[in-house]
Amino acid sequence: MWHASWCFFLPLWLLTNGEVGDGLSLAPAILPDGCSEAIATLRSCIDSLALLTPPVRAAGALAAGSLLLIPALGRASGLFRGLVFWRYAFPIYVDYRLTAHVLAQHPHLSVEERQHRWQALHEKHGPKILDFLVLLRGFYVKIGQVCSTRVDMFPRPWINSLEKLQGENPELVARPTELVKRIVQHDLGQRAKQIKSIEDVPLGAAATGQVHRAWLNDGRRVVVKVQYPEAARLYHQDFANVKLFCWLLQPEHLGYLQELEKQFSTEFDYRREAADLAEISGRFAEGSGNPYAGKVVIPKPVLELASRNVVVMEYLEGETFLSYARRRKRELERSSFLWALWCGWRLQRQLIAHLDLLIGVQGYQIFVDGVFNGDPHPGNVMMLRSGSLGLIDYGNVKRLVPTERALLGELMIALATEQRDIVVKSAQRLGFRTRHNNADALFRYAQLWFDRDDAQSMRLPGQAPITNVQVYLERLNALDPLITTPEAYLMAARNSFLMRGIGTHLGLQLRMAKRWRCFAEDAVLAAASGAGLGRGRAFA
Repeated sequence: MWHASWCFFLPLWLLTNGEVGDGLSLAPAILPDGCSEAIATLRSCIDSLALLTPPVRAAGALAAGSLLLIPALGRASGLFRGLVFWRYAFPIYVDYRLTAHVLAQHPHLSVEERQHRWQALHEKHGPKILDFLVLLRGFYVKIGQVCSTRVDMFPRPWINSLEKLQGENPELVARPTELVKRIVQHDLGQRAKQIKSIEDVPLGAAATGQVHRAWLNDGRRVVVKVQYPEAARLYHQDFANVKLFCWLLQPEHLGYLQELEKQFSTEFDYRREAADLAEISGRFAEGSGNPYAGKVVIPKPVLELASRNVVVMEYLEGETFLSYARRRKRELERSSFLWALWCGWRLQRQLIAHLDLLIGVQGYQIFVDGVFNGDPHPGNVMMLRSGSLGLIDYGNVKRLVPTERALLGELMIALATEQRDIVVKSAQRLGFRTRHNNADALFRYAQLWFDRDDAQSMRLPGQAPITNVQVYLERLNALDPLITTPEAYLMAARNSFLMRGIGTHLGLQLRMAKRWRCFAEDAVLAAASGAGLGRGRAFA
């Protein structure tokens, strides 16, 4: 087995060597026997670094070292996970960047030829990305879940692969049921005797844990959610890898990653989730005065069966929102043309009505209640057998005090009414800061975070139209980098982003400021009158 010092020597040597290609050609002569296969693999991506910037070359060095060190490490090692991340992520990144570079050097290629080359690249890397995320699990699964919601941002072959992380294929990342039962017994102790049985096949599995249907001794059918033993330990290591990747290659994302890390770190105590579930389900109970009471179902926790790593809650029977939509559309494809046309129209109206309800609930929670789910991705939105909408997984609950809700409300009203000057001032009050304090950049950052990301909003003066959010962010970063982000409002922005993502699956380009304007107005009025929590209006 290769000595670890050699594994670290190659990346260091590549970083300090002026000519990457020259350095790589000498490497086989100075490395121990047995490295030739790794070196041959490296050539495919490292030879290209001379065309790229020094930060990209640094990232390539990390990827290079990973190829040598991975075989010497255990799978549970944090260093193993970091190196596997670079081993997969960097070659894919380089492949896309170099393809863009090559196509730019050949303007004579037809549109069809360019599309063919991009499509081939997407189909090549879509399954690889899924394999990489499934191999590492943890926080990387959460990244895949978010990406899978944005059919407008990511290529269809990627979406087809990443949609499997939304909960329909728990076997991809689930752990053995024996481990689940051991954790339940260890964490609950004598209280575990209240659980009569736990099904072997998981209902779902995600970034930090998995859920199983179970029965209590009193006959209640429940869900047992169990946290993986290593989840909290590996979380910050995984986040460090993502931040390093962005620092070297995608700096436009760095602004919000630190706050996102802080927000998601609250997910590792299930006692907190049980308490939040009890509070929020109570806010939506009949007679609560909530205009959405009875329109959505939020599972009630079994508080006496909650611990740091285990939470038990009411079982909701149904399937995820997007899974339901895909299943119904597949069924319609087998119908006659006229019947499929009629039923397809009705299905689309039904799905849009449920999305409107979801958007209303999230807006109400953010602006009126001030207590909301920070992670309402499609895997956490269910279509129940009863026909109702079910909202699950409240492991990441965010709270906004009345003054914070009012500040955000002022921004949303200004965005809805397209008052650019007020948007800029409100964005600054929220905490947006850019390097050059460019008013147009501040407006665009606020609009992207909280309102919209369609082609019209992403058109920059004097530049070709943009349809991809990543490209838009890169150009905004070049115009005026974002250096400070509004930490308190990050999860509200994430809600807006996820709602827009679900909308794209239904062919909708949503403007969240207009959708949430009525709640924003309630928040501003409540703060002005000192009313604090109000009951608010339902979104119509």
